[in-house]
Amino acid sequence: MKTILAVAATVALVMLVPVDRMSVAPLLAQDRVAAVLTQVRTTLGGEQKLAAVKSMSAEGSFRRAMGSRSVEGTIALLLVRPDKLRRSEESKMFGSSSEHISTFDGAQAWDETVNAARVGGGGGGGGDHDHGGGGFAGAFAGPDHNHADGFQGRGSAEAAGPGGVLTEEQMNAARIRRMKMDLQRWTIAFLADSNQPFTDAGRAESPDGPADVLETTDEAGRAVRYFIDPASHLPLMVQYQEVRAQAMPAQGSPKTTTVALHLSAYKKVDGVMMPHQIDTSVNGQASEAWTIDAFKINPKVKANAFQKPTK
Repeated sequence: MKTILAVAATVALVMLVPVDRMSVAPLLAQDRVAAVLTQVRTTLGGEQKLAAVKSMSAEGSFRRAMGSRSVEGTIALLLVRPDKLRRSEESKMFGSSSEHISTFDGAQAWDETVNAARVGGGGGGGGDHDHGGGGFAGAFAGPDHNHADGFQGRGSAEAAGPGGVLTEEQMNAARIRRMKMDLQRWTIAFLADSNQPFTDAGRAESPDGPADVLETTDEAGRAVRYFIDPASHLPLMVQYQEVRAQAMPAQGSPKTTTVALHLSAYKKVDGVMMPHQIDTSVNGQASEAWTIDAFKINPKVKANAFQKPTK
């Protein structure tokens, strides 16, 4: 966890220096947004190269902090523009292995836990993230799919009614909104693109230097901030907020947390600069390190890639 511990120490000291919106003409602010985006997109590969990216996949090993313990495994992400996303995670902990799949086909979203089994022992059962099942669904769920209470994931926590219990319709709506937000964040991180316009959020200062900050909003109306190195014009971080359920009911109601995806180790993939190291911090604390070993631009996508897995 050395890498993300260092990142978390840096992000904890980041201070946003906002633009004085009363003294900056809106047109000038938008001119700055356009200029920053042009610089970023040119550095990433240029408009023609980015426009040619219709789909992309990223796969690699991760290590995630869980208190005094850690869990390791592999994460695979498949993104098809404009509206499809699939995230699968294979991990092992406490002698058990599990695969978790979250899928969004542009209209429907699913969460599935499959192939859960005790290594060298009996099976762990099926089920999905929202309805339980075997294995360690709550423990394995990553920063972007944190099902802290093991039954209702993030996005579900804030959608619950007075009794904290969601109807099936509410759960489906929460899954769809969650996956739409994930899709937006990854599209921003990889392609400097968003389904909502960016505005100028000023400049951030940290011990490592300044960053230009653009801001947009997600499906929940919360701010999503995009940090860019003004010297290299490479994206540094995507920062957002989400409401997370507490691990134990006694810990109280769901809380809003600040999550940051730190982007580094850029390499060209078919002419497009892609980050091969993504470190996640939650409320300034190191959470996960994901090292991407295999990046593909416009990979062949199976016809059933976004269909709900059959049991």
